[in-house]
Amino acid sequence: MAELKHYWDNLTPTKNDELSVNYSLDKVLTRINRRRAAVGLSIALASCLAIAVICLTLLPGINSPEIQRYYTACGDRQTVVLPDGTSVQMNSGSSIVYPERFSSKNRTVVFSGEGIFNVTKNARHPFIVKAPSFEVEVLGTVFNLEAYPEENKSTVVLSEGSVVVRHSGSESTLRPGQKAELLSDGAVSIVDVVPSDYMTWSKGGFDLHAAGIGEIVSLIRRTYGKDVQLSYSSKFDGTRITARSEAQRSVEEFLELMAELIPGMEYKISDDTISIY
Repeated sequence: MAELKHYWDNLTPTKNDELSVNYSLDKVLTRINRRRAAVGLSIALASCLAIAVICLTLLPGINSPEIQRYYTACGDRQTVVLPDGTSVQMNSGSSIVYPERFSSKNRTVVFSGEGIFNVTKNARHPFIVKAPSFEVEVLGTVFNLEAYPEENKSTVVLSEGSVVVRHSGSESTLRPGQKAELLSDGAVSIVDVVPSDYMTWSKGGFDLHAAGIGEIVSLIRRTYGKDVQLSYSSKFDGTRITARSEAQRSVEEFLELMAELIPGMEYKISDDTISIY
């Protein structure tokens, strides 16, 4: 925590308080991600939660004693019901921070990871999700948001209603059946999808869409709570896997499937460590 406080104290604020929160969050998450290999996945995710708490205390109208926060460990999933009745089904390695009572202007939460939001309708009070590098504003809707800070892309998939996605100065409105993919360089693309394909994780399954080896390794870490050592990573350059399972799979079943789909991939499981080579 001392190191995190040092990072926070040395950030350069902007003139606008709310923009300053997002700017600072981005910088801290970037620094944390650079140190992920050294400090380990669980510590980095806990650090993201700590920073999210700091960020939300800086948002207008929220006092720190009223802050609520939840974190799902690797291999775990849970559902959180917010003060307005909105439910958030959280995937493993995710965190959410929100006030005990929403302000009179809007309903703002800070979120990192992946979750399915079923937002209670309230036309007078927009619901705003602040992710590490973008935000989503809705009135009442159902959508899946994936924004793990260690990944270079995030996604918003809309199932019902309408959402506005703001990222790097751009603004996009989604309709049901659309996915917004947001890259770390500021690029945004919108495509038509089947929303349920992106929500299989809520039932214990998984859905990979042209996933590279890095995304697969992150999925293993989060889903099964194991450390993954990747050797000969250049061997997997160009790997893009699309696979889907609605049923929950053991780590052995998942690795065997990946070994069948990725030419030349081998693996070894030893206690809480998986070696892929």
